[in-house]
Amino acid sequence: MIRRVQFPDADGFSVDEDFAEGSVSVAAYIETAGPMMWLGSISADNINAITHRMYMRWMPLLDKTQLIQRELDLPDGTHRTENFTVVRVEEDQAFVWVCIDCTLTNVTYA
Repeated sequence: MIRRVQFPDADGFSVDEDFAEGSVSVAAYIETAGPMMWLGSISADNINAITHRMYMRWMPLLDKTQLIQRELDLPDGTHRTENFTVVRVEEDQAFVWVCIDCTLTNVTYA
């Protein structure tokens, strides 16, 4: 997990983003969102459609400024990096588990 920092573009017409120093490695279960979740998120907010849902142990200070990065080594030897933007964070009442709805924003191969 990496914290995003957003600031105005030099021209003042858009938003640039940078990443704060340091990241935290966590164990999480990541699943693809179902079609009803995706369609519902499209109708509510067409920019941040929910594509994935993640379950992990509760952590303090989880919010929409987080960027979640998953790195995979594929069977053919290539390295795949996926970046997810947090759309919504749901906590249970006992603060044991958290469910994060997010959007797949970038995939790179190396």
